[in-house]
Amino acid sequence: MAGDRLLDSRDFDPFWSEAEKLNIPVYVHIGFESPAFTGLFQNLFMSIAFSNRASLLMGFLAIVGTGVAERFPRLRFAFAEAGVEWLPWLVHVMDSYWKMGQGIFNNDPGFGHSKTKPSEILREGNTYIICEEDEDLREPLKIIGEDRVMLGSDMPHSESHPNSFQKFQHRSDLSIAVKAKILGANARRFFSR
Repeated sequence: MAGDRLLDSRDFDPFWSEAEKLNIPVYVHIGFESPAFTGLFQNLFMSIAFSNRASLLMGFLAIVGTGVAERFPRLRFAFAEAGVEWLPWLVHVMDSYWKMGQGIFNNDPGFGHSKTKPSEILREGNTYIICEEDEDLREPLKIIGEDRVMLGSDMPHSESHPNSFQKFQHRSDLSIAVKAKILGANARRFFSR
């Protein structure tokens, strides 16, 4: 979200267009900026556990699920600081409702879904996800592929993950080649111009 607007608003199309033209990637980050979330929770625990991450999920839904990524196919997007374990659930939900839009809603533009199935946009597109060093990556890697996952450390925030790059390097559940991509090669590709 940007303030009280979702990222699928056509008001943002000039921004997306210029970023694509200049080959500048877009980094979508968690945040409290939405007036809908401000003051919703009465304690910090609930705010940081849900509301600031929900804004990122809504951004992902808007960009991947409603056609922004289709309209700007060369634009690279990264979704950061919410981890990656939410990806299988949300993509499953998006694909299910996309089928509904194709089916009983007969592709009515008012339904608001992308022309392409969200899981296909992820496999074929320029969408990257930032993972944390200790997450289970099996299902997310099946969905988005090993070429579009990057490791984040969130330094120097209080909830940062000290030595996350070293810890990730020692994981035994990923090949050396996959770890090399997640630790650096994917980021170099994402931020390249």
